[in-house]
Formats: sequence, structure tokens, C-alpha cells
Amino acid sequence: MIENESEYYDYNNIPIELCKFSLQHGKTNHVRLFLYFKSNSNGYLKNKREVYKRAAVSLNNNIKTIHNHLNWLIKEEWIIPDLKVNSIRIISFEKLASKLGFLSTKGAVLYKIDIRDFKSFAIAAVIQYNMMRNKRRNYQAGLKMRSPQLREIPPYPHLTHNYLAKVLNKSKTAISRYKKQSCRMKFLKCQKKYENLYIPSFHYNSFKEFGPYESYKLLKRSGTILRQLPDKIECFIKLRNKWNLREVCRKNRNEKKTEPSY
Repeated sequence: MIENESEYYDYNNIPIELCKFSLQHGKTNHVRLFLYFKSNSNGYLKNKREVYKRAAVSLNNNIKTIHNHLNWLIKEEWIIPDLKVNSIRIISFEKLASKLGFLSTKGAVLYKIDIRDFKSFAIAAVIQYNMMRNKRRNYQAGLKMRSPQLREIPPYPHLTHNYLAKVLNKSKTAISRYKKQSCRMKFLKCQKKYENLYIPSFHYNSFKEFGPYESYKLLKRSGTILRQLPDKIECFIKLRNKWNLREVCRKNRNEKKTEPSY
């Protein structure tokens, strides 16, 4: 039961897969309510009007929206009502991981004061996770292959819009909007980066047409042609392992391997 919010956790280690799910399926507000209840209870809370009013104020929603999101959580069995004692139970991350087929045990630290801005947090968390994953992959590829192509990879932390669009199954326009939103809420810091091609700007039109680079990445500045590189990204998100998801994720990975391919 929620009696005093301060007596429960100041933060939660949120599964990265849950952040990804919320963005892919457009359910960030529904997940946000789930996390609000989880962060402000011991897993159970009284099904009281005051509880939902408090949630509405904390999440900057109206009561009708809170009830709509709650109904979805109940329908999906993320929240289980107990009519006998007039309470609801918030399922564990382990059960949620089993239900949604999570594959990764990585989590991101979400402080209670940031739950209202969960969507911006989720964007930054997914970016941070995939930047670290790509960095590890590129390092391992460099050790195994000594590939000269790895020299073309910018040495600073980055993630292209194309890559993130595939991860979240969204358009590049949506990804750009997501990043800007997360930057506004101070979960990310992005810096534009350019490569000077040292080609005089009067060759701009012909170079756009016949050059080796994508034309939309080329621009003129100070009498020369520049190529736009991926933004340098700084994430202010702490990633941690969620060891309690290890067995569930291992089971999900094994089941995925045995799925028939058509």
C-alpha cells in the first residue's frame, strides 16, 4: 500500500528490454504508470481513488488517462486485481521478462524523480546500451579481423539514426525527434560532428552528384565541403546487470534458438 512515497525505493533498475518494448509499441505512458506503482509500493497497493489521484498528479495526467492506462495493465496482466481485499498486485520484473521474452539482463537506473520523464529516459537508456554493445562488437571484430574498415568508425561515442531506427522499428524522423526530446530532459547530450574533405566549395554540386558520399550528408562551410558524421553522444544513464533476470533470459534465448525458421 502507498502510505508515504519516501519509504520506498528512490530508484529502480529498469530492464533495458522494457525500455525498448515501451518505445517500439508506443506504450511509454502505460509502462510509466507500472513503474510508478512499482516504485511506490511493496508490490501490493490498495485499490483506492486516492492512490490514482496521487498518480495523476505525479505523472501530470488526468484521472481518466490513469484509469485507461491501468485498464491496459490489467488486461495484459502486468497488474493483478484482488477483489476480495480490494487491492492490486504489481508483477515482478522476472515475470514480466518471461511474459515479454526478454533476452538481455542489462538494466538502467531510473530515479523516482525521473519517472515522469520515462520516455526521455527510455530513449537514452536504449541508446546507451546499444552504443556500449556496438563498441564491444567493434573491438572484438578489430581483434579478430584487423579490418581496415574499422578505421572508418568514428572514435567517439555515437549511434546512427539508421541503426536506432532498426532497433526500435521507427522512422529516422521519429528517432531524431526522440533524441531531441531526451536531450531537452538532460538524459543525453549530442554534439554535431563533421569531417573536412578539403574540397573547394565551388565543386559542391558536382561532388554531390558524382562523389562517393551520400549527398544529404554534404554541406558547404567556410569555402570547403564538409561531410556530416554521426553525432557525438554523451549519455547520463547508469547501466547495471539485473542478475535476477539471468535464468529467465537464458531460458528465453534457448527457446528462441529452437524456434523453427520458415
